[in-house]
Amino acid sequence: MILIADNTDRKIRREIREWLFSLSIPCAVADTDRIDAYLPAGAVVVTEKYLLSEVEYMASLHEPSPIELYDESAAFSEFIMDVYDRHCRERCEGMGYRRLSCCDGEFLFFNKSVSMTKTEKRILRMLLFSRDWESGERLSLYCLKKQKPDLKSIAVHICNLNKKMNAACGFDMIEHRRFSGYRINNKAL
Repeated sequence: MILIADNTDRKIRREIREWLFSLSIPCAVADTDRIDAYLPAGAVVVTEKYLLSEVEYMASLHEPSPIELYDESAAFSEFIMDVYDRHCRERCEGMGYRRLSCCDGEFLFFNKSVSMTKTEKRILRMLLFSRDWESGERLSLYCLKKQKPDLKSIAVHICNLNKKMNAACGFDMIEHRRFSGYRINNKAL
């Protein structure tokens, strides 16, 4: 996941997040007050130099994440794709999904297209690209785009997603472990 730390223009942040989602690249955009809810991340992009020391400190409290300062000489979209290529693409493509693939923003499970809501797609993207268990709070902040975590809604969305995937293959796609969170079932990989 790419995390963009920015305290300024919200409209641009929304556009960038939607653009990355359309490319099936998991991302989150947050100001420095809420950034540690999204850490650790595959890479962190800082938009302003004055934010760099604060973001580095917050990232040091979690698993180390590469931090990149936005260079204003390049277009922001090109810069984001360069960061993705250097820090995230190898991990995402090297995961070797055999039964689950994402093609043009549509998820194929055992080569069958599965219809999903936008929230279910966000949940699946985040779990596909995460390193380990994802907490319900983090999934809620990232996928529901609410200020406060809503664990019941996430549980309902994951239950619905598991029902759809179970109809296609006969097992639950997403595992849940109390106090650890959620992750993709190893059978799906």
